[in-house]
Amino acid sequence: MAKDGTNRGGRRIRAGAKPDPLNEKLAKGVAATRLEDPLNEPFDFEGSDIGDGAVLAGEVMLESSDYLSEIQRDGKPLGADLVYRETWQWLDAHGCSQFVAPRLIEAYAQAFAR
Repeated sequence: MAKDGTNRGGRRIRAGAKPDPLNEKLAKGVAATRLEDPLNEPFDFEGSDIGDGAVLAGEVMLESSDYLSEIQRDGKPLGADLVYRETWQWLDAHGCSQFVAPRLIEAYAQAFAR
């Protein structure tokens, strides 16, 4: 501790010589360890034949909120309801409409229309 009461000086974290690389430790014959990445291991999934596959059906398209088709201050329609409808139809055609919340599509349509 310095005369003014502050902690200055002394040993710093990770100060000094850096550790040798793993291959150099192994070449010298020094015992060395390395961290294993748990995601490096392949997952042990066991599958079975499900026949023709899963039949996924999307949800019925919900009506868009009224604010998506409101008139803007400049007198032009926002047009977000069209983007909402097109996006929902695309998701439904690809069998993904059940995985996306309608509120998320509304937010996307509103942001895209601006």
